[in-house]
Amino acid sequence: MFLYKDQKFHAHGICFALPDNVFLRTAEDLGQAASLELEAADGSYTVTVGIDEEGEGTQNALLSMVSARAGMTALGPVTPVTLAGFTGHCLKYRSRREEYFELRLALGRDTEFYLYSATQSSSIDDVMASAEMTQMLHSIGRSEE
Repeated sequence: MFLYKDQKFHAHGICFALPDNVFLRTAEDLGQAASLELEAADGSYTVTVGIDEEGEGTQNALLSMVSARAGMTALGPVTPVTLAGFTGHCLKYRSRREEYFELRLALGRDTEFYLYSATQSSSIDDVMASAEMTQMLHSIGRSEE
């Protein structure tokens, strides 16, 4: 579950803010307790953010997304990242119909933060370069909650 405080969502020591002009789907809609899904106002992309308490390692989780059985194709290498002092990995990949960006940050033990964006109507590079996504990524920080 996320705590909403000081205009940010907090969980497991990480916090983030949502961009303007998005629709918010509730956890009940998603069937998951610790995730939020956003949809761009124009419907061009979705973003899911959440906490995975059974993480398999940030790199392994992303590599499993592009395994032969998953039907996904990597659009580049799994890239190490450090954001707000958290380490993890990110990856761009595609299916036949959609392009994706996924960021996973290790929060400790088997717990991981993830941010997952998907688009059918535009390039994932364009989505990730948008003001909304840039704002959201820059809002990620450490939390005392």
